[in-house]
Amino acid sequence: MTSQLPISQWRVLFFSPNAGLWQTSQLEHELANGLAQRGAQVTVLRCKGLFDSFCPVMKANLLIPESSTKSKKSTCKSCQREEAALRGAARYTTLWIDDFVDTEARARVELAIRHRRGNTDWYLFHLFIYVAPQSS
Repeated sequence: MTSQLPISQWRVLFFSPNAGLWQTSQLEHELANGLAQRGAQVTVLRCKGLFDSFCPVMKANLLIPESSTKSKKSTCKSCQREEAALRGAARYTTLWIDDFVDTEARARVELAIRHRRGNTDWYLFHLFIYVAPQSS
């Protein structure tokens, strides 16, 4: 027989860095709020600019990795406005992935991206970076 864990003991983490993809981020937000309202401890991991060189929101807005920095910044700011609106109505905790990635890790990713520019096989691209847990 299995025992059911009470919702008050649930620890739920949503990886939801793309607030600018409102079709999915709104659903994630509603689910996270609903779980939090019922007593679960919910955390949503968001982006506050870490992926400013290129991200799924930029792709959805028809940008490409070679698009202008101005276009990318505009998309990033719009995404951040969407995130702020969601956070303003949130009953859950928000953390930012940016706070867990140090400058060395970011530099390695940026270097890898620069070497990939112009390639069309991004679906084959994998880069694993260890992010050390922060000490309390």
